[in-house]
Amino acid sequence: MWTLFEIGINLFQAWLLISFMKNRLHLKAKHKIQEIVCIAGIAIWLSVDYFTETSMPDIVVFLFPLFFAFIAAEDSWYINIFWSSVLSVLFLTIVSLIFNVLSTFTDISYEMLLEETNYRIVALLVSNGFLALVIWLTGFLRKDYSKSYWPALAAFLGTIVSFLITEETVYSLQISTEDRGINCSSFIWIYSGILLGVVLTVVLFHLMSRSTENENRYRMEIENIEKTKKYTKELEMMYTKLTEIKHDIKHHYETVENMVLQGQYEDAKMYTKDIQMKLEQTQYRWTGSLAIDALILAKSMSMQKKKIDFHFDPYPLIQLPISESDFCTVLGNILDNAIEGILRIEVDINERSIQLSISRSKDMLYLYCTNPCSPEYTVKTQDGWISSKRDIRKSECGVGIRSIQRIVENAEGRMELYVSNAIFTIKVVLPYNNEETNND
Repeated sequence: MWTLFEIGINLFQAWLLISFMKNRLHLKAKHKIQEIVCIAGIAIWLSVDYFTETSMPDIVVFLFPLFFAFIAAEDSWYINIFWSSVLSVLFLTIVSLIFNVLSTFTDISYEMLLEETNYRIVALLVSNGFLALVIWLTGFLRKDYSKSYWPALAAFLGTIVSFLITEETVYSLQISTEDRGINCSSFIWIYSGILLGVVLTVVLFHLMSRSTENENRYRMEIENIEKTKKYTKELEMMYTKLTEIKHDIKHHYETVENMVLQGQYEDAKMYTKDIQMKLEQTQYRWTGSLAIDALILAKSMSMQKKKIDFHFDPYPLIQLPISESDFCTVLGNILDNAIEGILRIEVDINERSIQLSISRSKDMLYLYCTNPCSPEYTVKTQDGWISSKRDIRKSECGVGIRSIQRIVENAEGRMELYVSNAIFTIKVVLPYNNEETNND
């Protein structure tokens, strides 16, 4: 009967360990098999360690939650190590603290709590209940931590590892001095201090992550304000150009009218044809969407001013897979990144070109955009592609790419970026989830 009780406790503790990691990490869609295997592995390890009295250190069992994190979670490796370390020190400290409290206030020796007695049952139930409470409370912490800077992450991880080493050292010291009659109350204060330090470290990690998140949000808002100013200038340029065209057409109309009145029909015909050719060279892009047409026209005029050749074959966009505003955000960021990419490198004036193509195949809309780039200044990271702007920190780059990726992921589409032969290509695929026109 006692064996079944110990195995049941070990299974519960295994479930607690994996539950803590599930609370703190972003798990893959399919992780149940990994979860069951790790819970079973932890329970077997704890049972073998207790009944055979192996000399393996207790910390070895926490390799199972770490293994579970690496195979079942989508988080970065350092996040997995950080939370598995937090779990280790919390678990060991709480168990040692509860055992020392019971030993101090009930006049029961620490050894009796390790023997098959009712005192051990009470100790196990209380310690596991407290562990369950701690894990339940950690569930209220947000999972979506913003990535902090490396020095801060290293400092947090180093702090937790230091607490873990301290706990193991104190535990070894207590075991080695148990026969000398040292009061357990001294160890209660030590374990309480370690537990408080870990809790404060986790809270500080949470607050700093929130601060980093706010900093990133403010940076993106500043970026959006700058882009709004740039779009306003582009619209002003477009309005000025349209005003000039309107003014010129008035004079052209008067000229053609005078030719017709004077009977110069052939000259009027040639003059009209010449005007038509000049209007076609203005490179208006008509897609059927007023907002998209205005955006493409503004971008093409901006490229013309920067002496960048723009190639785009008009494609009807009466139906859109996403809202018109989101599509303009995606397209605007794509073209902005292409323009900035060309302006950041030294390239022959004849090679300063951007090619944009839009097409539809069945229920998928495809966007392709290519532009020359410098491969050494275009690096791929875990979060995507970041074009290195020499005078700006990497953490501030790639805002446009992240904005595109967010919209594409929300639409259940995909985005691909790659460099080949000094040509940067971005490919966006958006599915039509319904046949309704998604125009705002």
